[in-house]
Amino acid sequence: QNAACTVSLACTSPNTVSASEVTCNVPTASTAAWGHTTDIKMTVASLSGTGVGIFKYNRPTLASVTTAPAAGGLITVTGANFGGYAGAIMTTVTGTSTTYTCANPTMTVYNTQFTCT
Repeated sequence: QNAACTVSLACTSPNTVSASEVTCNVPTASTAAWGHTTDIKMTVASLSGTGVGIFKYNRPTLASVTTAPAAGGLITVTGANFGGYAGAIMTTVTGTSTTYTCANPTMTVYNTQFTCT
């Protein structure tokens, strides 16, 4: 029997991996949620238990950004905690005289690397 779980916001697609492990998908974190711990409530049949302060969204961190040609083009951003859905990524690049938002982000390595133009 699959378990239901709640992580502040609804968790979807719960899957029982073993007698001691359940996985589920949590929604994309808002910037207000980054770095803050929250409780997880697990319900199996009619029995519930709560793990207090055991879940946290980690802030995205940058390790490197490739240089784009002056005429524009593809840049690669490497780091951690980007998640797996490129559509949720918004990157602003600020130069000495201009600021622009990268378009068409594409996840190239799950959670750690994406490209954009």
